[in-house]
Amino acid sequence: QTHGAWITRQTNGQTKAMIPPSLYGDPRGLVIVDWSMLVRAAYRDDGVRDVASLVLGKIWRILFEGDMPASMCIAVDPERVDPESGQAVRRRTWRDLATAHLPEKDQYKAGRIPKPPELVRIEHRMFHVIAALKIPFLVPSNAAAEQGFDADDAMGTAAKLARAEGRRVAILTRDKDMFQCVTDDEPSVVRWWPFLTMAERDNGAPEQHDEKAVMRKLSVMPNQVCDYLAMMGDSSDNIDGVKGIGESSAAELLFTYDTLDAALEDISARAKAIEERGTINELDAECTECGAVVGQYCISKTRGHASLKRNHKCRRVAIEAMLEPIAPLTRAERLLYEQRDSAIASRVLVQLLDYAPIRWEPQKQMIGGFDIAKARALLDDFGFTNMHKSLAPFPKQPFTMPIDNEVE
Repeated sequence: QTHGAWITRQTNGQTKAMIPPSLYGDPRGLVIVDWSMLVRAAYRDDGVRDVASLVLGKIWRILFEGDMPASMCIAVDPERVDPESGQAVRRRTWRDLATAHLPEKDQYKAGRIPKPPELVRIEHRMFHVIAALKIPFLVPSNAAAEQGFDADDAMGTAAKLARAEGRRVAILTRDKDMFQCVTDDEPSVVRWWPFLTMAERDNGAPEQHDEKAVMRKLSVMPNQVCDYLAMMGDSSDNIDGVKGIGESSAAELLFTYDTLDAALEDISARAKAIEERGTINELDAECTECGAVVGQYCISKTRGHASLKRNHKCRRVAIEAMLEPIAPLTRAERLLYEQRDSAIASRVLVQLLDYAPIRWEPQKQMIGGFDIAKARALLDDFGFTNMHKSLAPFPKQPFTMPIDNEVE
């Protein structure tokens, strides 16, 4: 079966679920793969030994075991290799600059272990295989080393540009940050656990997320995900968030206030009003029970006239009668108020930017034009001879903008 010029194959449900079905055989479909997620997951689960087989095997599965997507690119974080240690070192980005004034242990992604030299060498060899398949890398330009962008920003920018061209997008990742890219009812973020433990494999189908799926998953809408993560924090990136606020508390606050700014505005006003009530005891107010003026004397059935001391019932009644009731702060509201600076700073770090400087070449993203001889030679170096069977001549199709009335 064919859809225009696009190859379609019968496959099992697990493979087909990796990408929303609407992207298969659709010349408007673009698959964006989070490379760092793939490599980190493979390395964490199996060490360096099997990284190449796991990562390249997963790329092969996307390309050749299911219906071939029309176009594809792979998002990669900008890194440099330290000439002495051989380790891959992250290039500093604007997020690093935003936290540079903090102690080193509190800075963005502090404590993340650099990739070991052996993993760096294997990763670079895999890059050559990807290049032989003519799949472009999505790397944010970092001309200004201190103000560069992350791969997450590159993916967010790519999704925006692709949608502007009327294309459908699927981002393969396991990062909740990317839920910020979900904008409509079309599944556009596939949260993916590519390498599962034996206990998880039977139930590890990828999760396709549109707006409703994000709401079911996090109890917030995609346009609230940034504020949600700002309160939750992210230990993997060393983003504090608000300590003591978890998933349910963050979702409940956003359900009540809609945005972090609105929550902070209302909670701050109430907290300040509550604090000011501690100084209102000096005001002149009449006791509602006997009419005496606060600071003088009032009638008590058992003690006669007594002065209205600071905590005397009459004094409290008189003061409270003057004021509008104030709803007490809940535990989550109090934590947010006390750590409001951390919440605001965390929001800056978790927010995806959709204007990263990237090389945007839709024609090169089209699948096909494989350098078969080079790809097979590189696969032989890895010992992956079985992957040869999938490689066949397939020319790149021309990229054309969809007709306006075909864009949904």
